[in-house]
Amino acid sequence: MNKSRSFLDTTDFYFVICGEKKTQNGEDSYYMDVDDDGAMCFVFDGCGGSGAKIYPEFGRKTGAFVASRAAAEAAWEWKHSLKRGEAEGTFSESLSSSINQKLAVYHGLVRSGSMLRSSITREFPTTLAGIYLRPYKDGNAELADFFWCGDSRCYILTEMGLQQISLDDLPVKDAFRNLKEDAAMQNVISSSGKYVLHNRKLRITLPCVFFSATDGCFGYLKSPMAFERLLLKTLMKSKSIAGWKELLFQSWRKIAGDDFTISMLGAGFGSFQALRTFFSQRLQYLDRNFPAREDMTEDELQQQWDAYRVSYEELCTEEKQ
Repeated sequence: MNKSRSFLDTTDFYFVICGEKKTQNGEDSYYMDVDDDGAMCFVFDGCGGSGAKIYPEFGRKTGAFVASRAAAEAAWEWKHSLKRGEAEGTFSESLSSSINQKLAVYHGLVRSGSMLRSSITREFPTTLAGIYLRPYKDGNAELADFFWCGDSRCYILTEMGLQQISLDDLPVKDAFRNLKEDAAMQNVISSSGKYVLHNRKLRITLPCVFFSATDGCFGYLKSPMAFERLLLKTLMKSKSIAGWKELLFQSWRKIAGDDFTISMLGAGFGSFQALRTFFSQRLQYLDRNFPAREDMTEDELQQQWDAYRVSYEELCTEEKQ
C-alpha cells in the first residue's frame, strides 16, 4: 500500500502579514497552523464600530480587539479537537461551537452591568475568514473548506487569476460596489451567538495560492483588478518569498487606512522561480486587458469590472451559497 502523502509534500510557502494602524491596539488577529495533515489559514477583524466599548477587565482594550483574539484562540482549540476526534457535527457547527464557548468565557469575565446596551452595539463582534486545507488523494489537488462571516474574504489565485470564494455579508454582493459603499454588515460573529458561519467545500487543483484577508488588504484599492495587480507586481519585483512578504507589507502600510491581515499558503509550484514564472503571463494578460491609468473614469472601471468579474466571481455566486 502507498503511504498517504503528507500535506507538506506539495506546500511551497506560507506566511502571515499583520499590520496595525495603532500600535498595540490593532483589532485584527489571525490563526495559521501548517503540518503534515493540513493547514489552517484564518484571519479575524474585530468590528471597531459596534465593538468600540472599552473593557477595564481586558487592559482597557476594545471589545473588537478582544473578540478577534478570542476567535483566533477558538480556531486553535477547534483544530486540535479535530485531531483528537472530539469535534461533533459539521465543520461549521463545531467551529461555531468552539467560538461560542470561548466568547462565553470572555463574557463571563466582564463585570455585570459594564456592557453597553444599544441597538448598534454588539458584545465582542468580529469577522472571520478561514481556510482549512487537506491533501486530496490524487496528489494534484487540495481539499479545501472555506469559512466566513462578515466582510473578510477567502480567495484563491491560480492561472485563472484572482477568485473570491466567500460572499460578503453585506446588502450588496458586488465586490466592486462594496469598495465604494459603506453599508452595515448583516452578519458578524458576536457573543450573542446570533450569526451564521458560512462554509463551502471545494477540491482545488494545484498549483494554487490560497489566502484569507481582512478588508484592510483590499478595501483601499480602486477595484478587485487592482488587488490582483498589487499581488502579482510585488511578486515579480521580489527575489524570494521573504522579499514578497516585505513588499506586500510595505504596500499595504502605505495605502491602507485600517489594520490589514492576510494568511497565505502556496502549493504545487515547486520553487519560488516557478511561482514567478507561473504568474508572469497572468500579469501580462492583466495589464493588457485591464490596464490601470490614473485618469481612468468610473465608467471605464465599471466596464473593466464587468469583464473581469466573469472569472473572479465564478466560485462565489449566490446560488452556490
